[in-house]
Amino acid sequence: MITTRAAFGLAVLDNKLYAAGGHKSPDRLDSVEVFSPTTNKWTECKPMMKIRNYVVLVAFERHLYAFGGSNGHLSSPVLIHDDFERYDPSSDTWTLISGLPSPRMCIGATAINDEIILIGGYDGKIVMDDVDHYDPKTNTWRKGTASNTTRRQNGRILAVTNHNLMQ
Repeated sequence: MITTRAAFGLAVLDNKLYAAGGHKSPDRLDSVEVFSPTTNKWTECKPMMKIRNYVVLVAFERHLYAFGGSNGHLSSPVLIHDDFERYDPSSDTWTLISGLPSPRMCIGATAINDEIILIGGYDGKIVMDDVDHYDPKTNTWRKGTASNTTRRQNGRILAVTNHNLMQ
């Protein structure tokens, strides 16, 4: 990577690996980089519209979605985001989208069955058991059945096999 970072979002889109946000102490980041296996090089993309530490990044139908995150570190007062951003790699542009069901960071997320599912997270006070389904085509949310345990997904992978979500 061009920038050393921790607590960043990572996703694969069109055979390229994207890294977004996170922190490089003491700085919190809005920067985005993409790795192309064809050229074996990292290049910078347009930064996100907001600093997003502990962000989750999800690829869905030719776009990237950066959900939640914070503008700081847990040891200091922070703003935990209640919004998200959509990235269009064809135009190298980010669009800010409001309406995340609740402010949170450290979210688990994946795309499955034409929607993006967010699981758990941390709202600055409690670790959450929320499960929320986002439909990018209609920009709408629906509440899912709560997880049987609270989850703070930092660095955790959610996978889909045979249309089932694995945690």
